Amino acid sequence: MGKKFSDDDTHLITECKQGNKSAFDSLVVKYQDRVFNVVYRLTGDENLACDLVQDTFINAYRGLKNFKEHSTFFTWLFRIAVNTATNSRRKRMRNRVVSISKFQSENEDNWFDPVSDEKDPSQKAEDSEQTIIVQQAIDSLEEPYKTAIVLRDIEGLSYEEMQEILECPIGTVRSRIHRARNLVKEKLEAILNKE
Repeated sequence: MGKKFSDDDTHLITECKQGNKSAFDSLVVKYQDRVFNVVYRLTGDENLACDLVQDTFINAYRGLKNFKEHSTFFTWLFRIAVNTATNSRRKRMRNRVVSISKFQSENEDNWFDPVSDEKDPSQKAEDSEQTIIVQQAIDSLEEPYKTAIVLRDIEGLSYEEMQEILECPIGTVRSRIHRARNLVKEKLEAILNKE
């Protein structure tokens, strides 16, 4: 679920606003992996994700003077990352596979399980095939639903964090997640029924 962040961010942001560039470097180091993960899952392209993460941090640095502490730095940064990835996706419309774990339809709060390194090669191949099918189903979703499922079911963010990132009411967040899950289930059922 959503990771809690320390007051250290507030101190670093204050330092950044006073012109201390190394304080922003500390924020980059702290959040770059999580930002990369979200952007990569939204774009499906590692090289593109690297570029977009860089754009995200550049935009964050430039906009830091306007950052208001009514939200956390993390959710503000994620909003920038999601918007950057969304704009890029709209321009490029790529359908690439990412490494996600296998789909579980029974437990809606835990759709993606980590893939164990201890599995035999045939099980790894089956998991890989399932991963491709699930990612294709997610990639085919319209933007608000894809973002909702990535943030909630892959990143494990709370509804409150998603509300801040997506800048919409919590009811809308819940509705998008529910709709996205149903759409993915429908797409997977259609694929499985063809086999």
